[in-house]
Amino acid sequence: MEPKSTRPPEPSMVKLILWTFLWLIMWFWAIIGPLFVVMAALSFFVDISPYVDLTLFNGEPVRTPQQKAIFLAAGALVGFVGIGFLWLYHRGYVKDPL
Repeated sequence: MEPKSTRPPEPSMVKLILWTFLWLIMWFWAIIGPLFVVMAALSFFVDISPYVDLTLFNGEPVRTPQQKAIFLAAGALVGFVGIGFLWLYHRGYVKDPL
């Protein structure tokens, strides 16, 4: 009679690749989101167009205060999702596939 193993089965290679891809995207979002927020907030006070070209999702350049506010909100959302995922992972609510 063989003893039963308490270890969970090994995850498939597809799950490992998808988890790695998700983890890298969330780290990217956690870094780039606050950077976008800082650039958008700075653009309200200083003209940063000679140094950085801010564009919206449709490729339109950010020029008006409304567009800057949309860019700031999008950066905040991306940063919130990325940092939220990393926080949940650190707290143990999101588990590795291993």
